[in-house]
Amino acid sequence: MNGSHTAKLMREKLRKEKELAVGRYREFVVDKMREHRDRHYPKGPYGLSIATREFMLEMQSHSCAICRRPFTKKLKPCTDHCHDSGKVRAFLCNGCNTGLGFFRESPEALRRAAEYVEHHITLRGE
Repeated sequence: MNGSHTAKLMREKLRKEKELAVGRYREFVVDKMREHRDRHYPKGPYGLSIATREFMLEMQSHSCAICRRPFTKKLKPCTDHCHDSGKVRAFLCNGCNTGLGFFRESPEALRRAAEYVEHHITLRGE
């Protein structure tokens, strides 16, 4: 082997070792965060037990209460709650949960948005 090939192999080996170390560190940090969460919030930030959470998800068919998309490893449920009372309402996908926030949870604004979309769908001929 020539010197440049050996150097290239060494750089690749170091890159892979660094990648593994970063991955292990990330796992360590995530584990510590989970331990902290579980120790300080045994029922989660909204006071739901694991059994209650699972029951609610089952009642929603493990899908978003608004758009009905099924939750997956990538599409995780967000706990929707009333900001005034703190009471949990349902589980939503991130998009629907964020959308409610953008509309400041105003039923009037959401109805107007739905009417707006329906009007423009009609104009397109759909």
